[in-house]
Amino acid sequence: ELSIGTAFSGLGCPEFVLKKMGIAHSSEYVIENNKFAQQTLIQNYNPKKVLSDITQVDTSKLPSTDVYVFGSPCGNFSMAGTASINGRTGLNGPTGSLFWDVYRVIKDTLPKFFIFENTSGIVSSNGGRDKEEIHNAFENLKNYKIYSKVINPLDINGATNRCRFFT
Repeated sequence: ELSIGTAFSGLGCPEFVLKKMGIAHSSEYVIENNKFAQQTLIQNYNPKKVLSDITQVDTSKLPSTDVYVFGSPCGNFSMAGTASINGRTGLNGPTGSLFWDVYRVIKDTLPKFFIFENTSGIVSSNGGRDKEEIHNAFENLKNYKIYSKVINPLDINGATNRCRFFT
């Protein structure tokens, strides 16, 4: 059985996909601050731990998982919405900086694999320096081979034209 942990878990897309694919898995923990999303996650996937504030997570109390899936909030990296009006602050912004909290979970729990998802705007945020800083942080972990790709769902028979960045 595959063990999974997620942060900024939303409604549980990773768990949903594993279930749809028929892959036996256990939800070890979810980190999600929206109480309604938490209720959905509990109802649908019965995680062993439900945590709210990524900045307050005690990683010594988290198990190492087979897979850790996360996507920190994208507003400070995005080329759309208020970020495009107010300037993209990237990793220096109030939500962009939350990346370092999800990174801390990887560094401290060393999952076998991890998947990071965010807006494709992360590639050009702060002149590309944010993507480079994130890549270097992952490389510094030394336990992982790092691959990054921007994927447009339309290219894989998806229904939306919304490019996403994956590592």
